[in-house]
Amino acid sequence: MHSNRLNNNLLNLCFFVLLLSINITAQNKETNFLTGIKINAFLSGSYQYNFNNPNDMKNNLRVFDYDNNSFKMDALQLSFHQDTDSNTAYGFRADLYTGSSIPRIVHSCGLNSGDIDIFQLYVTYILPVGKGIRFDFGKFATLLGYEVVEGWENYNDQFSHSFLFGYSIPYTHTGIKASYTFNEVVSAAAFIANGWDNAIDNNRSKTIGAQLALTPVSGLNIYSNFISGPEQDNNDSNIRSVLDIAASYDLNKITLGLNADLGWEDFSLPKSYTAQWSGLAAYIKYKLCDKFSLNFRGEIFKDNDGMRTGVAQILSEITFTPSYYLSNHFTIRAEFRYDNSDQSVFVSGNSTSSTQLTLGLNIIYHY
Repeated sequence: MHSNRLNNNLLNLCFFVLLLSINITAQNKETNFLTGIKINAFLSGSYQYNFNNPNDMKNNLRVFDYDNNSFKMDALQLSFHQDTDSNTAYGFRADLYTGSSIPRIVHSCGLNSGDIDIFQLYVTYILPVGKGIRFDFGKFATLLGYEVVEGWENYNDQFSHSFLFGYSIPYTHTGIKASYTFNEVVSAAAFIANGWDNAIDNNRSKTIGAQLALTPVSGLNIYSNFISGPEQDNNDSNIRSVLDIAASYDLNKITLGLNADLGWEDFSLPKSYTAQWSGLAAYIKYKLCDKFSLNFRGEIFKDNDGMRTGVAQILSEITFTPSYYLSNHFTIRAEFRYDNSDQSVFVSGNSTSSTQLTLGLNIIYHY
């Protein structure tokens, strides 16, 4: 109880200091340090209806949009950052989230603060070697995946997230990351971290990861990621690994996307075996005009051993998301999504079903 009160007091103090810094920045434009700090925000609200009318009021196997028939303020993000440039070799970033959805899902083990989450918190230094090697130390978003935890600088074309995003890859890492841009075609990054979503390590070993990013032609971006390390509590020998490929191709009014994952993890009990999972997601965005786009996603996710979802199953889904952009900062989108499993894993009334159909509405404001 005293620990919870202390955490709440510390969080309240953090918000007070951050708000105070905003006020000081506004009043003192000539203070070099404060004027170097940029402040951005992201706000997302939604409503979701599940045609299964589940008794538990949940959209099963969803990531952030798990509450049925409820108006929600999903997330408020405040981002404080000092960016590096040709004159500044150091910087930092702090992303704070509050709300009814994102903080409860993405908080890291050892940094659980309830409905408030410090999603990213790292310092940056550019080592003046070649074109500059960038080092980030602290807690940062994972390199894996096509989709992201939505924020002020980037949000997905779909409101709901894929099964691959929710069950195949981590959200964040706490450690050190190095990245280097060789030229306009090739860049690379590597990191060593506590593990998957661990602000404090749960064993004595570390997790390593790497990314190779290619832009072979204009508009085509390909990211190859690999991560490997022991993730089970107090176990340094059972390794979890994921090979992740994400690509996008911008063809003027049409953008095509692809995400493929292959993961495996060793287990010792109750018997020695290796669990596997894999998946493929495809994306199409058709921009009818500057203010309106049609977005499609289809995917299949195979959880062969039930290691990621709790049930050995094959999941698939189709999502249609029309989006209307009122301005550069304000977006409204509707969403129709159909989920399917070869097992009865979705609650339907007071029973279960192999399918789930939802209709959602999402409003985003960011600056």
